[in-house]
Amino acid sequence: MQGIARTQAFSVAGITSLAQIRHTLNTLTEALRSGQSFDDWKRAVRAGKIALDLPNGRLDNIFRTNIQTAYNRGIWERQKQDVTARPLLMYDAINDSRTRPTHRAMDNYIAPADDPVWQVWYPPNGYRCRCRVIGLSKSEAMARGWGSQPRPQVLPDEGWDYDIRQAPLIGVKRAVAQAISEAPPKIARAANDAIVAGQTYDITEWRAIPGTQKGSNPG
Repeated sequence: MQGIARTQAFSVAGITSLAQIRHTLNTLTEALRSGQSFDDWKRAVRAGKIALDLPNGRLDNIFRTNIQTAYNRGIWERQKQDVTARPLLMYDAINDSRTRPTHRAMDNYIAPADDPVWQVWYPPNGYRCRCRVIGLSKSEAMARGWGSQPRPQVLPDEGWDYDIRQAPLIGVKRAVAQAISEAPPKIARAANDAIVAGQTYDITEWRAIPGTQKGSNPG
């Protein structure tokens, strides 16, 4: 559910004023468009008509997490267009004193662009995560050890194991599948029947029946 929220909505923890949230989003959008630094954005936020009285650490987290998410989505769009020439992806961590151990463990790990690992590990993989993914040709990947690497048995930061590149419902589908596998047989059968029915009837194919409107909703 956190993945859906981050992919389809914008929020700032501890801020409930819609005006403040909208102001924050607008200034981040402008920062991304014009290539502003954190200091430039911080001045714009604090000089705005809408007060956003947050400490520097909070502002830094908001800026870097949201800019890095947008940046990595853009990187994936380029990688998707170049997947024929560069069909493999390599995880690239910064590897300095601030790099999280689990992110460091993924550094230089290589897998095909359609490998399920990227449904969990395509960055960012936590607040203020600076990791990225690099596209590689097969020859480049083999030169870096592809084929002889075991997948590190680590997970991203809690709540960040979703794929920013794909439909945000992937995480929910995974949770539903797990719940069904653990449910009593009768409930599991009913749940599977409901899923099949939902996939059978495509709402985009529904058509209105003229002259049937009874209330405020069209028939």
